[in-house]
Amino acid sequence: MRQRAELINQIRAFELLPVDRWKPVDLTSVPGYGLHDEMSLAELYERLELIKLEREKERESRRDQIVKEKQTKEKMITNTVQNIAKYRNELTTQAAMKKQRNISAPEAIDKNNPELQQLKNHLETKRAQRLSNQQQRESVSSSGTSSKRFSSFRSSTEWNRFDQVEKSYDKTQKRIAPSLIS
Repeated sequence: MRQRAELINQIRAFELLPVDRWKPVDLTSVPGYGLHDEMSLAELYERLELIKLEREKERESRRDQIVKEKQTKEKMITNTVQNIAKYRNELTTQAAMKKQRNISAPEAIDKNNPELQQLKNHLETKRAQRLSNQQQRESVSSSGTSSKRFSSFRSSTEWNRFDQVEKSYDKTQKRIAPSLIS
């Protein structure tokens, strides 16, 4: 009987022990629910990793594309900046060359050129004629023998304009003449 009591105690002690309900999981086994695309956990993990890799590749390619676009834009900007700088340099060199030509142009005139002498003489004769005409007009207007028509013309704005044009012409001739003579 002792054995029997001991056996009962062992059974009771065994019943008091927590039941280990752990089930071994096989990741490669298919659950068998009867679904069309049934996969094991291992296959699901593999597919998840493949999708992650594909997305990472897409991100990398997008980054590369963005970097390439930035580089092309930078190249385009640098090219335009270089073209602008080149254009400005050309303008400055052209301006300098033009200025140099303008400075050296009076020196290039041959002072003993017969055509130039002839033009100077022609200008002087024209000036002398104009001055003599002006003196005649002044003498006619001061003598008082001028007609009413001449006096009305003199008082008009046309006469004033004529005087202004003549004076400006004289001034320009005086300014130009020394450079031609010297």
